[in-house]
Amino acid sequence: MLGKQAVELGGDDVDRWILERFVPTAMHDWPEWEVALRWEAERVKLLASAGREGDFTFRNETHGKLDYNVLSDILAENGLYSRMRELLDALLTELRTRHGVPASGIDDVILEGGSTLLPEVRNVVGDVLGREKVREWLPFASVARGACIFAGGAHVEDFIYHDYALRVLPHHDTEAEYELLIPGGTSFPTVDNFVTRYYASGFDGQEHINLFICEIGRVAGRRVDWTERANGSRYFVPGTAGERAFCLCLNEADPALPLNPAGRGTAPRLRVTYAVDENRWLCVTVHDLHRKTDLRVEHPVVRLR
Repeated sequence: MLGKQAVELGGDDVDRWILERFVPTAMHDWPEWEVALRWEAERVKLLASAGREGDFTFRNETHGKLDYNVLSDILAENGLYSRMRELLDALLTELRTRHGVPASGIDDVILEGGSTLLPEVRNVVGDVLGREKVREWLPFASVARGACIFAGGAHVEDFIYHDYALRVLPHHDTEAEYELLIPGGTSFPTVDNFVTRYYASGFDGQEHINLFICEIGRVAGRRVDWTERANGSRYFVPGTAGERAFCLCLNEADPALPLNPAGRGTAPRLRVTYAVDENRWLCVTVHDLHRKTDLRVEHPVVRLR
């Protein structure tokens, strides 16, 4: 759940929290001791998660005992449970608003990965989604087994997770803004003309135009707010450098589209249709309205996630 929500929080963080509880900072900041201390933190974490008690020992010195309750306290103090509840609530909201799936429409929840074995993780998920729905089925192998089932031909309704947008510069002296093309939650493959946009040249004499496709990540785990404008498209204007850092251009090395003759006036020059194929590739068809010819036909640009 944390991984699908693009939140970097997992076993390594828990190991670090254990070190902060048991080992003086001066010790775990030493590069030559870092690996050994992390291994010891992971060892006692596994014991405590299994309901056993472990002595945190390093260089023949015991620094304390870790059991289920102490580990649970460490996780709570560092906000793991509150973060999980927050993200689960956001996930339920997304399922309801984007996919029309209410909480009652969820039949089963499979816990996957080693972090699901940490104290109280199962209970937190169960409190939000329903304890009777939570399944602990081979947490270290279910993803691989599912991949094998999928490769065998099982049907899976997958979707594009992130938002994808075109990077535009309204004026030469302004920061970039982003025009939404493929919203997160879009099922694929889409129809051939899933999105159609018309673009004019930015200035008289423009000889090339770029279609810079950007992945718009989640800022602090939350989707960005898209604002609809009079032209019917939705835009995101980052307000800070931190928000801009979550807007990643994926094809800056692609060659620009030629405008021959050069662009002039404010009338639309290019008609561009966007679609996503069965392999998640964003494909474009570009038609030059002046020359009445296609510059690109179902051309794969970037692979979406």
